[in-house]
Amino acid sequence: MREFDDAAFKRWFDHKRMVASALRAAEETGGLSAMGSLLATRIDEYIEASVAKGIKERMAQGVPESSAEFLAESIAKGVERGRAEALEQGLARQRMMLVRLASRKFGAGTESRLTALLAEVADAKRLAEIGDLVIDCADGAELLTRAEAAAQGE
Repeated sequence: MREFDDAAFKRWFDHKRMVASALRAAEETGGLSAMGSLLATRIDEYIEASVAKGIKERMAQGVPESSAEFLAESIAKGVERGRAEALEQGLARQRMMLVRLASRKFGAGTESRLTALLAEVADAKRLAEIGDLVIDCADGAELLTRAEAAAQGE
């Protein structure tokens, strides 16, 4: 098993904290979708730069290239897992907000059915479309009918 030195761990942890902090700030200001889009477009570029930098640093320290590549791959996998977790958390929060808004507008009767329906939706754009329906629909029955169609991509 290869060792992960303290400096490398601290750099990785600082990056993870920075991304988490940025996501929290974006969520608080209502810009979570914009932040998610920016992160999604820049993450590959960031990972590539981090991996290349990590390999160069490790090789400069005299660590064999294969060890440096292993470290870089480990970091990249960790970043990717973090990205997937952050995306899922963002979608879960978006689902909760939609259910809350629908419940306030149409009553608690729509809550359980909409919760079950939204659990199947893993696309932020579809969730946003369903959010528009909460505003556009006149009653809970219409919302559920149209949300089911939107969830299925119709």
